[in-house]
Amino acid sequence: MIVTLITARLRFETAGGVTATETREDSGYVLRLRTDAAGRAQLPGTTVAGNLRAHYAFDSELEALFGDAPEELKRKHEQDQSKANPSTIQVLGTVPRTNDKLVHHTRNSADRARGAARTHHFHRIQMLRPGAEFDVVLRWDEADQNLRERFLRALQRWRPRLGRGVTRGAGRCRLVGWDVADYDLNTELGLLSWIRDTGIASYPEPLKEPASDDSGDPLLEVDMSIVDAVHCGADPSQRVERGLADNEIPTHKIDDVPTIPGSSLKGVLRSRAEYICRVVGAEACAEQRCGTCVPCGLFGFAGDKSAKRGKIAVDDAPISDPMTSWRPHVAIDRFTGGARNEALYNDEVVASGTFTLRLWELNDVTPAERRLLHAVLDDLHEGYLGIGARTTAGYGTVRADSGAKPSEFALTDLAANLSGSSA
Repeated sequence: MIVTLITARLRFETAGGVTATETREDSGYVLRLRTDAAGRAQLPGTTVAGNLRAHYAFDSELEALFGDAPEELKRKHEQDQSKANPSTIQVLGTVPRTNDKLVHHTRNSADRARGAARTHHFHRIQMLRPGAEFDVVLRWDEADQNLRERFLRALQRWRPRLGRGVTRGAGRCRLVGWDVADYDLNTELGLLSWIRDTGIASYPEPLKEPASDDSGDPLLEVDMSIVDAVHCGADPSQRVERGLADNEIPTHKIDDVPTIPGSSLKGVLRSRAEYICRVVGAEACAEQRCGTCVPCGLFGFAGDKSAKRGKIAVDDAPISDPMTSWRPHVAIDRFTGGARNEALYNDEVVASGTFTLRLWELNDVTPAERRLLHAVLDDLHEGYLGIGARTTAGYGTVRADSGAKPSEFALTDLAANLSGSSA
């Protein structure tokens, strides 16, 4: 028997990771990374296996190497379990190669009736920083040589998105190295090597370079400038790390760079898309769970009985050339009409700078959905909506840079397209 070991090294290009069970704390909901017994971030083999199956779906023979699809497996279990086909490719495990500090992402749900943050829906998500690396180790017994070559060629084009938050730009990975080793257990030398070479150190070292990056262009990419100050609040841990007071609210940063979270951008885009649909007479549900309207199809939905990921991913947007400042605010005493005692707080805002709004296509986006996104970006450019906190107080206005303004479409044309798409 010939045993083939394959090592693939993945690097996170954006913050991300596979999370454990969400827990409730006094400040809201906390979602921590899944870790092993040593406390290191873990990338489960099940996550890798599922993503590899999806990657090889273009070739039925290669996809079959991962066993029966879940639907087929369920059917065979109901009829004759002995006919089920197990996976030929074994995911032996994953090995973390870096021990980077973690980054925390915070978000809140919007109350659709009030247009403000929903009470008791504050979420704090723990993620790996960009640059974190994992080695994925695969085993393949008695590999067919033709399939083996096709498998390895396709592996070099693997660009997975792993873990939670894919539609807000989290977990985008890139293959940075790979290698393969064969052990012929039919020979004395091969058998001896197989017995002696045990442990992580004996796995193939992924030094071979993958194929050139062919991940494609973004669905939409628009360079934007900050017109009015933008404030996206940071996780409380950043305030502690910077030694700030309790009444000082820092802006969200990744690696000390002010960044607009992808979740904030996605929320703004979805909210405006729903508004445009209602204006032109197209269906747009208020609870984001019908699964049939255009916004649900484009941005995803979570219903009581079914859920589906959105068709697009919205990346975090690091701000270039940021100019930050602190702006004080105070609550008003409704009885005296003056400032309320001990209610002064300071927001750290990004007063100016530029960023790139980048959207990626995860599944096929229809022409009607693409036109809807262009209409949303037109409204963002015109200042009809803002990004981040305190948009009703003049914050968050941005504008597309000269030459990058999205195309405009007549509302009548957009209405006809959206009605046809939702029908």
